[in-house]
Formats: sequence, structure tokens, C-alpha cells
Amino acid sequence: MEVGDIVFIEKTKMLEDRLAPHIVKYRVNDDKAFLVVLSDLHQGLNDRKTLQRTVQFILTVPNCYVILGGDATNTITRGSKGDITEEWASGTEQLYTLVEDLKPLVDNNRLLAVCGNGNHPRRVQDETFISIEMMLATMLGDRSLYKGSMCLIYFNVNKNCYVGAVVHKGSKRDDFFEYMRYDFLIREHFHLYKTIPKLVIDHNKFTKKPIVKVAYDIWNGSYQIMPEYCKMAGYRPQLFGTHFIEMDGKEHTMKVWTDNDFYDIMNR
Repeated sequence: MEVGDIVFIEKTKMLEDRLAPHIVKYRVNDDKAFLVVLSDLHQGLNDRKTLQRTVQFILTVPNCYVILGGDATNTITRGSKGDITEEWASGTEQLYTLVEDLKPLVDNNRLLAVCGNGNHPRRVQDETFISIEMMLATMLGDRSLYKGSMCLIYFNVNKNCYVGAVVHKGSKRDDFFEYMRYDFLIREHFHLYKTIPKLVIDHNKFTKKPIVKVAYDIWNGSYQIMPEYCKMAGYRPQLFGTHFIEMDGKEHTMKVWTDNDFYDIMNR
């Protein structure tokens, strides 16, 4: 082995070590499991009742687990575009009320991680070196829930392992994060509310055969109510909400539901 090869291996190992703190691993020994990523909650300038209803509904769904994404609080500062007069809660009150709303998930062992480092709380971190997301995890009773600026998910349902990622404020490019080889990518920050399925060719190294499967780009929406923000930013208001990712324990197949469709199906 040449010196250059050794240096290359050391550098790749360094990158693997950098990714390690962002990993979430979970296993469900059942035929079905569900994952919900609560993105862009913007507590303080959101529809709090809708968030509370979502949390209570999640608790009624068996094997349904949650990751808290970026911009969990609205966190207006002096340099923000937002208007503090629109917030129904500001500052520490956003933290206290969000902990209150999310605590049922922790009490029922449904919250797997807190991640995201959204651009709203990031302003506080840039100026004070205090992480709102880490504070949230600590106030919820488990600092280890905090996974940093993104989240890499390895979710086993029986013997099937589903790989996902959560990123905040990434590029809008279609090929963004393509190198991660995911089953689903949660794309936050843009407050879009749609799912794009993509055919992907992977490889089974045991049978030596190509595998054609579907990967999902999930633009995960928001809970923010933002008429003034829309007016200032120059785009129309959008529907708010989240998605339910259904993972099968028998076949390696997924379905992605909007919360509205999933509510209807479960109620029927």
C-alpha cells in the first residue's frame, strides 16, 4: 500500500467520524412502522392547536415515531425578517410551550431525535453560542436526543433497514444529497409540502444483481402561519403540515402520506 493510499483511508475515516454524531438507529419488530419528522414548527408563530392535535394523533398510531427537525422555534432576533408583533409567544416562552407540547412524545418513548439547527435558532447560536435545539433536548429530559445540524436514520422494521436523512436549508437542486444513497430525504426550510418519488438503481452485493427501487424526496412543509413573512419575502402562503412515512416489515417498500390523507385513512 502506497503512502497516498494510507492518507486517503485516513481522510475517509475522518469523514466517517464526523458523520457519526448525526446517526439515529431504531428497530421495530413488527410488520409496519411509521416515522414522522416535525419540520419548521416555528413555535411562537405557528398554529399551536394543529401541532398539539398532530402529537395526540401520533400517539394513537402503533409503532409511530418522531424526529424533531429544524426551526422548531421561530426565534425572532434584531436581525430577523419576521415581525415580533405577529408572534403569540417570544423568547423563552417559545421553548417552554414547545417542551409542553412535545413532552407526551417523550413520555411515551416516541421521540427519537432532535436535529436541524434551523436558520431561525441559528441566529441565537451565532451571536451567543447557545444551541436552542440542544436546550430543547435537555429540557425534554435527554440531551443525547440532540443530533446536530442533520440526522442520518437507520430504521429497521423486522429485517428491512430503511435509510433516511433530515437536512435543513439545503440546496433546491434536484440532485442535492444524491451521494447519500437514501430511501427518503426530508428537505426542510423552504416550507414546501410535496413528495417526489425517484427511481434509483442500487446493487445487491450478495446476489450480484441490480435493484430498482423508489427513493423519496420529501419537502416537508411547515407549521408556521406567516402572512407578513410571505408579503415581505414575495411568495404566496402555502399549506402547512407534515408527512407520515410508512415502512413495511415484510417487503422493502415504503409509502409516504400527507398528514391529511393519513388522518382520513386511519379514521376510516
